[in-house]
Amino acid sequence: MIELHKGKICAVMTTFSPDNSMLPRVMRVLEQVGHVIIVDDTGTYSHEFSHDLEKYSVTYVKNVVNSGIAKSLNVGVASAVDLGYQWVLTLDDDSLISETYVAKLIDFCNKNEKLIGMIGVIALTRGENRNSELELGHHYCDKRAVITSGSLFHVDVFNSVGGFNEDLFIDLVDFDYCTKLRKKGYKIIQLPTIGMQHKVGDSVVKNIFGFSVTIYNHAPFRLYYQVRNPFLFFKINFMFDPYLSCYFLLDIFRIPLKTLFFECQKIKRLGFIFRGLKDGLVGKTGKIINNM
Repeated sequence: MIELHKGKICAVMTTFSPDNSMLPRVMRVLEQVGHVIIVDDTGTYSHEFSHDLEKYSVTYVKNVVNSGIAKSLNVGVASAVDLGYQWVLTLDDDSLISETYVAKLIDFCNKNEKLIGMIGVIALTRGENRNSELELGHHYCDKRAVITSGSLFHVDVFNSVGGFNEDLFIDLVDFDYCTKLRKKGYKIIQLPTIGMQHKVGDSVVKNIFGFSVTIYNHAPFRLYYQVRNPFLFFKINFMFDPYLSCYFLLDIFRIPLKTLFFECQKIKRLGFIFRGLKDGLVGKTGKIINNM
């Protein structure tokens, strides 16, 4: 019997330029797991956030330089292993999980012992992203991918695929990780219960010619990774999942059009888009040299 319980789970939360508004979300997580590790990827910028964590069972790790979400996640998982944990729950700093989020994951795992060895990642459903198949009352849904935030996995599974791809830096890191898991034969499982509020960027929905278009309003430099990384994802994963690879490659058209029609700072955004397209075509990886 697996007997998974909250004391066996360590949460790894990545953050960038955090402030005290993050504390209530950290406390919600801390109530449900054995320990929380916060990996701050702000870099050299200093702030007082870490002082508020000293009285809690929270480990605070600060990257010396801004290293990207993939690196931060890998650092966090390694820290969890050093503390003796074998199960990790990854979270973004702006995600708010329900009070029973982890309990529902634990309950599923303990009731499905035969499935455990097949699980690459397991997560609940996001509130703003209901899946029609799940609404039909299915026990769980096999997914191509789930976002990193809210994902629970065993470190042996994590190690078997080499962790998160740091070449991507940010954007498509979660989809690449889930695709690597599926290549190894693992399942990406989403449970039907809605358990997390998670907003992508400063998103708004626009209607054009009867179609709904989501505009995420990310910082301009993010567009560099959003149009560069689909090339990298395509190169790595096309033979295994051509549908998902081609779907993301369409971002090289979708993102410039959204910028032209809906977003501000068009010149600056288009500059990052052009750099991303150029670097994607030549296979450049890692962090953009200058994001100003």
